[in-house]
Amino acid sequence: MSAVVNRCSLSPGLSVTNIQSLPLEIFLEITEYLSPKELLALRQCSKVLDHKTKDTHLKRIYHTQRYYLTLNDLEALLRLARTRPSVTSRLKHLILEYSIPYIVVDRNHGGKIFDQTENKYKPQWPPEWHRQFSEICESALWDYWATISTKVYNARLPRIFSKLPNLETIEFRNTYNGDIPTNIILSHYPKIRPLGDDLEAAFVRFYRRFSRPVASARSGPFESVMRGLESTPQLRLKEIRFHENCRSTFRGIPLYWFDKNMPKVTFWQTIMQNLKVFDVYIGTITNLTSMVDDTPRAQRAVASFLDAAGPAIEELSIVAGGVNSISRIRDCWQGRYPLYTPNILLDTCIPHFSHLRKLSLVNHIFPELHLKTLLLNHKDTLRSLYLVNCLLLGQHQFWSRIFRLLESDLTLHTFEYEATGFPHLPFLNTVTQIPSDEWFCMEKFIPWFRVYGDVRTDNHRCELLPKDLPGLKKSPYYRGMSYPTAMGIIDILEREYISRPWTVEELRTAPDFFPTSFQFVEDNRKWVAASDEGSYGYLAISPERIIHTINEY
Repeated sequence: MSAVVNRCSLSPGLSVTNIQSLPLEIFLEITEYLSPKELLALRQCSKVLDHKTKDTHLKRIYHTQRYYLTLNDLEALLRLARTRPSVTSRLKHLILEYSIPYIVVDRNHGGKIFDQTENKYKPQWPPEWHRQFSEICESALWDYWATISTKVYNARLPRIFSKLPNLETIEFRNTYNGDIPTNIILSHYPKIRPLGDDLEAAFVRFYRRFSRPVASARSGPFESVMRGLESTPQLRLKEIRFHENCRSTFRGIPLYWFDKNMPKVTFWQTIMQNLKVFDVYIGTITNLTSMVDDTPRAQRAVASFLDAAGPAIEELSIVAGGVNSISRIRDCWQGRYPLYTPNILLDTCIPHFSHLRKLSLVNHIFPELHLKTLLLNHKDTLRSLYLVNCLLLGQHQFWSRIFRLLESDLTLHTFEYEATGFPHLPFLNTVTQIPSDEWFCMEKFIPWFRVYGDVRTDNHRCELLPKDLPGLKKSPYYRGMSYPTAMGIIDILEREYISRPWTVEELRTAPDFFPTSFQFVEDNRKWVAASDEGSYGYLAISPERIIHTINEY
């Protein structure tokens, strides 16, 4: 195909009847892998080919373009809107990437600048720069969020949204520190005048000369987008997504933002009435007093915001900004909270969504009854459920009662539960005061439980071990068991380990690692632990313990 394109570009009048007579579906499939340059050459061959490839070409150039939240890129998008309004009116998916203004924090080798165009690292920072690198990084980071981002978001996003009348999806992504093109760096710091390739030294000189005081960020990307939408009530968004690499404390939506903006909920309801996918990341509350005072009010505000999104939501994902370790939680809450308390409580305040098919909750805590109510309210439509690092409010983490809803009330095609991301407490800080340098997760959880398919039929499988566990993929017995078998094993684990407190002897003899590799022994037809050092040693119920229970079941 490339050869034909090259010939056509050399001779625009060349007959290409055999190509242009292909059905459109086949033609688009053939040209899918051509570069924009080759597509342009193909369009020059004939009017028929130009007509056939025009949509594909424009989509390739504009629809998949990512715009960094910098002055340069947003101004370029505005220029495109002015010069090619027909193009921007077709743009439905806008990816907003944002990043800190410069490069890498490498504690071992200093800082490096990564130039995307050359696909290689530039020389390291000068020696005198290493000593101040971390301090300057922190200062410049907060300075960036307080100045550059606020100006860019607030001044340009409303103008951009007004030029994108058919926008349906807004996606937030983050470019990692080591993956920022040089021209993006220069757009953040226009006064840098590098001589040749000596960008590092130029940046150092610039920063020392034009350094500014540290300030807190006033506005994050989501807040600025919502502010920008206030000027474009004609938009009808269908998706708002936060990519996983955006999950950082200073990029999440502050919990107080929902409470502060409750008066605007009615206005946003018009924009979000067709919203089908809402994937939101909420920032942290790290102060215990603020958590106690502000969480209930913020809960109601989040619920009001979700209610404003309308009944069209089909996929809902709410990620809280982490799990904090709190030492005297019993003095501050009625009832017994575990040692780990997430930053937002999610319970029956969540409204009913009549079309909800997929629900994902990360870092939340529930009274068991509230979680059951939430699931049963959506049992008619809910088909996929993901619970990650969630806690039940009670004496023990008995999740089997939630798992049994899959058989009694829910009809799920996919269920994934994981509880491995909680803080690891050193033995010395526990009530046992056992002197040890080992780190251990003192709360007991069933760490993994995944179900694929309807458990009421034979066409399903359950998994109790981590997806990345080596040595088990060849064994269907361990990688895919029936629901009754899996629940029987969970009952044993809850009865033997979760229901009883730690003994001093258990704490003294707890290993500092558990194996994460297993091999099959033909003699006794069992899988046993190999000698590899693993990464799940902090878990009270380790893969080794689960394997042992399966073998004994």
